[in-house]
Amino acid sequence: METHARYTIVGAFVLAVVLAGFAFIYWLYGVGGLEARRVYRVQYQGSVAGLLKGAAVLFNGVRVGEVLSLDIDRRQPNVVMVRIDVATDTPIRADTRAGIAFQGLTGAPAVSLLGGTVDAPALVAADGTPPTLIADPDAGLTMSEAAQGVLRRIDRLIGDNEEDFGKIVGDLATFADTLARNSERIDTVLAGIEKFTGGKAAQGQVPIYDLSSVAVETSGAQPIASRIIVAEPQTLITLNSQKIFVRDATSAGADGAGSDATGDQERGAKSVFLADALWIDALPLLVQSRIIESFERSGLMKSVGRPFGGLDGADQLLIEIRHFEVLEGREPRAAVTLAARIVSDSGEIKAADSFHSEVAIAGSETPDRMAALDRAFSNVARGLLGWVLGVARE
Repeated sequence: METHARYTIVGAFVLAVVLAGFAFIYWLYGVGGLEARRVYRVQYQGSVAGLLKGAAVLFNGVRVGEVLSLDIDRRQPNVVMVRIDVATDTPIRADTRAGIAFQGLTGAPAVSLLGGTVDAPALVAADGTPPTLIADPDAGLTMSEAAQGVLRRIDRLIGDNEEDFGKIVGDLATFADTLARNSERIDTVLAGIEKFTGGKAAQGQVPIYDLSSVAVETSGAQPIASRIIVAEPQTLITLNSQKIFVRDATSAGADGAGSDATGDQERGAKSVFLADALWIDALPLLVQSRIIESFERSGLMKSVGRPFGGLDGADQLLIEIRHFEVLEGREPRAAVTLAARIVSDSGEIKAADSFHSEVAIAGSETPDRMAALDRAFSNVARGLLGWVLGVARE
């Protein structure tokens, strides 16, 4: 009797476990278990291959129900009616879009419901039958079928415009043939553009040159309590780049860049750029950096910096680069001219002056020209710094 009782208890436990498992599976795939559901119909045109009874119904990717049945419309053989039930709180609107989504690695199809606007009314049927959603005509197409449809449309487009496409291909062949016949002329044109813009053939990298900061004689000088802001120098667009400007002053007959530079250009002086040299940065930024560095090396100013550097109430040094060039002629030389103004924080011009230097070029190579430019800038910078310090002491 006791053995029979134990078997009864074990059997009842196993049966309870099995029933609990079935209940869990039903709850998991039934999305809500025994809660109230709402039934809809989804009308598909064409194939819904792979969609089965019990398949998931997704709303914006979230599972909300399952497929109840699939039926062919006898009156319209290309239409498939799919009945679904979803949770009652699913916000299906009149403008909700229906389609087919493919889930996971196996690509199991599911009914896909997307969106709907807040202002749209809820989807209901007037005659009491389940409301119907009309799926997109291409909703049932697999990726391969969609790709085949695109290819068919492309093939139809090419077939309908075969003569036009043939003409386009012929024109491209003619253009390529013309380029081949004139390749030498094209190379010549490109070389001319490269020479005009100061470029260099792809034989190697163009050498980069820098300017030197200067030191000011400070023996016995007392530090000044003034503060100075060095603004980015202004100049013509010709000098506002990394290129080194070269001007042929022979035809103009001018001896000095600072005396009649505008007249030289008006009388036909030729201007080009060095093809095998570049500044390390755009010239105005380079001049600004070296002037600030020179002030810092002197150690005589309380503080020096750029605009927006937090130097409230400081005077501002405004610089204009008027000449920074190599002059070719009977006596090749490097010419640098800087015009400067010191403006107070209230906008008053406290002082103004210009500084010019010309240095003879010792040789005919590019490094000789660049060394002369650097010496001319150093002369000008030294005079500029001494002038600023003198104004600050007044």
